[in-house]
Amino acid sequence: MYIPHGHCYLWQTNLVGLHVIADGLIALAYYSIPITLLYFIQKRQDVPFKGVFGLFSAFIISCGTTHLIGIVTLWYPIYWVSGFIKAITAIISIYTALVIIPMLPQALSLPSPTKMNQINDDLAAQIVQRKDIETSLRETQERFILAVRGSGDGLWDWNISTGEVYFSPRFKQILGYEEQEGENHYNFWESKVHPEDRDRVMAAMQNHLENHVPYAIEYRLCQKYGDYCWIYARAQAIWDETGKPTRMAGSISDITDRKRAEEALQQSEAKYRALIDTTQTGYVVLDRQGIVLDANQEYVRVTGQSNVSDILGKPVLDWIAPYDLERNVAEIQKALVERSVQNLETDYCHANGTIIPIEINARVIDTDEGCRILALCRDITERKQARQELKAAIADLARSNQDLEQFAYVASHDLREPLRKIRSYSDLLVKRYRGKLDERADKYIAYITDATQRMQSLISDLLTYSRVSKPELIPEPTDLGHILKKTLADLSPLIKENKAIITTDSLPQVNANPTQMAQLLQNLITNGIKFRTQQPPRIHITATREGQFWQIAVQDNGIGMDTQYCDRIFVIFQRLHYREEYPGTGIGLAVSKKIVERHGGQIWVESELGQGTTFYFTLPAV
Repeated sequence: MYIPHGHCYLWQTNLVGLHVIADGLIALAYYSIPITLLYFIQKRQDVPFKGVFGLFSAFIISCGTTHLIGIVTLWYPIYWVSGFIKAITAIISIYTALVIIPMLPQALSLPSPTKMNQINDDLAAQIVQRKDIETSLRETQERFILAVRGSGDGLWDWNISTGEVYFSPRFKQILGYEEQEGENHYNFWESKVHPEDRDRVMAAMQNHLENHVPYAIEYRLCQKYGDYCWIYARAQAIWDETGKPTRMAGSISDITDRKRAEEALQQSEAKYRALIDTTQTGYVVLDRQGIVLDANQEYVRVTGQSNVSDILGKPVLDWIAPYDLERNVAEIQKALVERSVQNLETDYCHANGTIIPIEINARVIDTDEGCRILALCRDITERKQARQELKAAIADLARSNQDLEQFAYVASHDLREPLRKIRSYSDLLVKRYRGKLDERADKYIAYITDATQRMQSLISDLLTYSRVSKPELIPEPTDLGHILKKTLADLSPLIKENKAIITTDSLPQVNANPTQMAQLLQNLITNGIKFRTQQPPRIHITATREGQFWQIAVQDNGIGMDTQYCDRIFVIFQRLHYREEYPGTGIGLAVSKKIVERHGGQIWVESELGQGTTFYFTLPAV
C-alpha cells in the first residue's frame, strides 16, 4: 500500500494548506485560460491557427488537472491515476509542440501590431479614396445621363465584329419606336437610311473607319410609319493594336425642325431675292466703310453697270457726283451714329455721264459679320421733272389768279360809272313817266331798274371778293372776342329786326388779320340770321384748341340744308334758293372760305335739312 503524500509533509497543517491552496489556484487559472481561448475562437471566426488554440486549451486543462490530482494525493495515494494524467498531459504537450514547429514560419510572417495599424490606416485611406472615386464616377454618370436627356440625343454603340448595336430609348423614340421594338442590329439602322443619303453616309463612315476622318454628318432616317426625319450624327470608333476597328459609338440629334426652318428660310430668301431684283427701287448693302456687299438689278441700272458682280467690293462713293461727294461722306458718318437716313437726295453719275437724281432711305443694323447699311435708292428723275413742272404751273396759276383778280377789280370798278348813269336815268323815267305811259312801259322801266340794282350788287360783291386777296396778309395777335363785340355792334339793327339771340363761349386770340376776321364773323352771323325759320334766330359761337390751331364753330337753328350741297355753297355766286325767297348774290361764303384759307386754315359745314347748320373753321393759334 502507498501512503498519502501528506505524510511527506508530516501532516503539517500549514505546509499542507500551502500546497492545497497553491495547486487549487493553479488549477483554477489553468481551467479559466482555455475557457477564455475557446470563447475568443468562437467569436472570432477569422482568427488563424484555430487548431493550435484548441491544442493549447487541451494542454492547459490537462496541466490544471495534474494539480487537482496533486491535492487529492495528499490524502489518497492514487498515484497511478496521477501518472496516467501526467502521461496524457505529456502526449498532448508533445503533439502540440510537433504541430507548432511547422507553423512557426507562418506565425512569424504575421504582421506586427504596428504593421497591422499601418496596414489598417492604408486600407482606410484606400477605402475613402475608393468611395470618393465611386462618388465622382456616380456624379459623372448622372451628369452624363442628364446631359444626354437634356440634349435630346439618341445614343448607339456598335460591335463591329458581331453587328450588334445598342440603341438607347431616345434613339428609338426619335424613330417612333418603343424601347423593346426594332432589331438591335446594324442592318436595322442601315435599312432606315434614306436611299438618296445612303451612299454619302456609308462613304463618311468608311472614311472614318479607314482613315480616322472625324465622323459628323446630316442625313435622313425613316421613322416607324414611313415619314423621314433629319438627324445630325456624330461618332467615334475604337481600333485594336493592329488598326482594325472593333467598336464604334455615337449619338444622333433630331434636326427636322431646323431643316424645315432652313428650307423655309431658303424659300424666303429666294422670294426676297426675286422681289428685290424685280422692284423698281434700287437696293444696296454696304459695310461701315461704304463698300458694296450686295445689290439688286435696279441699283445696277442706276450706276450704269451691267451686272451685280461689276459693283461688288467697290466703294459706293464711286458713283456719287463729284460736287456731292463731301456731303455724302458726312451723311454716311451721320447714318452710322443715328442708325438711319431719311429721304436723302443726291446725284449719281451714270456710266454714260448722265446725272441721275436719287432719293436714299437707309437703316444701319448690326449682324454677326459686323455693321451693315441697308439702303433703298429710288430714281427720282421723273419726280424732279414733275416737281419743276408743278412749280412752274403754280407760278403760272398765281400769275393768272393775280391777273384775274386785277381784271375783276378793274372791270367791276370801271363798270360802276356806266351803271350809275343807267340807274340815274331809269330812276328819272320812273319819277317822270310812271303812270303816263301804258302798263307795258312801266313794266319795262321796272325791269331796267331791278336789273341795274342787281348788277350794282354783283359788282360791289365782286369788288369785295377781289379785295380779300388784294393787300398783303400781315397776321397779328387778334382777340376774336373783341372782334365779335364790334361785329355785333355793327349788326345790331339786323339783330334787333329779326329778334336774333347771339351767344358765345370765351373766344381765344388767333394769329390773323383783324379786319378780315370781322368780315368772316359778320358773313357767318348774317348767314345764320338770313336763313332762319319761323322761330327767332339763335346763334352760338364756341372755340376748341386743336394742336397749333383753334377750331371755331358757328351754330344756328336755321332751315339747314341737304348734305349734298355742303361743298357747293362755298363756290362764288352759287345759290341754293330763289332770289325772291332769300336776297343776296351768293358771294358771302366764298369770301369767308378765301379768308380762312389765306390764314392757313380750313372751313367746312355740317347741316341737316330743317335741323340748323354749324360752320367750322380753323385759325392758327398765337
